[in-house]
Amino acid sequence: MIKYKILKELNKRFGKKNIIIYDESKKHKFLNRQSSHFNITVISDEFTEKSLTIRHKIIYNLLLNIIYKYNIHAISLHTYTKSEFLNVKNNDIISPNCIKKSNIHKDH
Repeated sequence: MIKYKILKELNKRFGKKNIIIYDESKKHKFLNRQSSHFNITVISDEFTEKSLTIRHKIIYNLLLNIIYKYNIHAISLHTYTKSEFLNVKNNDIISPNCIKKSNIHKDH
């Protein structure tokens, strides 16, 4: 549900074909099991000649209300121009698993 709200918001600005969202909440241990960790990739030539900080600010400004409303704990952002994305490997955008069987934290 939250994933689709994020997608809808980003869709308005960047178009559906330019957005990849993974709900990575299952890689984290939270008692309420709510979707709270997202990995988001946005591909847009709007990012041309913009620093990583500016790119991320653009995304966070679009998602600010959703982040607060649904208490999203973490967002991993990957922002690329179309030409930059041609050199990206799948492993570059997937986060590692945070859950370790021998060391599970109550909040992460």
